[in-house]
Amino acid sequence: GNHSPAQAVMLAHLMTAMDGYKDVAFVADWETRARTGWVTTLTFLPILGRGLLVPFAFVTRHDGHARKLAITIDQERPGERLPEKLRRDTTLISLDFRVVSFTELEILSNPEECRDRVENVLSHMVDDVLADAGVIQPRSDKA
Repeated sequence: GNHSPAQAVMLAHLMTAMDGYKDVAFVADWETRARTGWVTTLTFLPILGRGLLVPFAFVTRHDGHARKLAITIDQERPGERLPEKLRRDTTLISLDFRVVSFTELEILSNPEECRDRVENVLSHMVDDVLADAGVIQPRSDKA
């Protein structure tokens, strides 16, 4: 009800995303995400550490090994590096999140490309987690 058209479109596309191996699982509350097993979860409008609200957050994990990704939508003065945007991103990075940002125009004009970009990042994150867990050999093309 209180989300933007870009958020709604992106959510629809991310709910059908894959992490390179498996479908992404949706969880309604960030605090209920899986803490064990091999899974990648997506949360819409999660409140993360320090009370930070982002449109989308992912965690990919293999038991004790995990990586996190935050997706932001650049709605105000897209493309400009503003102090509040830098503070938000710096906070997310300090909480061990990778950050990917899209403009509303990018999402509304080509949501498939946005989902593809997210899936590419998730694929690298899953490979990193699986390598950390000793399940696969590390990638040689780190991104």
